[in-house]
Amino acid sequence: MPRRKAILLIDDELNMLRLNTRVLEREGYHVLPAQNIRDARALIKGVVFHAAVVDIDLKDGSGLDFCRELREKEDIPIVFLTALKGKEYEKAVYDAGASGFITKPYRIEDLTAPLPRCWRRQPKEALWIQPNVKSCENYEM
Repeated sequence: MPRRKAILLIDDELNMLRLNTRVLEREGYHVLPAQNIRDARALIKGVVFHAAVVDIDLKDGSGLDFCRELREKEDIPIVFLTALKGKEYEKAVYDAGASGFITKPYRIEDLTAPLPRCWRRQPKEALWIQPNVKSCENYEM
């Protein structure tokens, strides 16, 4: 079975989470989705991800704060999804350690295009995970 890069996907809008999961999986990624920061923290305990795609404005906290927290443990590319626009948000995203960001609304190509560019900084020890790894128990596809 071919190896697929693991993507942590966090979005509190369930329809967007499902849609983005399907889009990324069609591109060949293994996506582990989470609807909130609490579930994302549970997922990162058991898997080393190749990248994360994170909504900034989450119901249980800030995606920016989660990015800073994740940066203390892992050096993986992080791409933000946001409806927030303006130079101050762009600066905040990069100050938090993001590799890039996508403003909503976006096209499917906008979601998939930044990921291959991100792996120039991929950690050498990142694990490949097989497709049978389960996502967080609170999320159902």
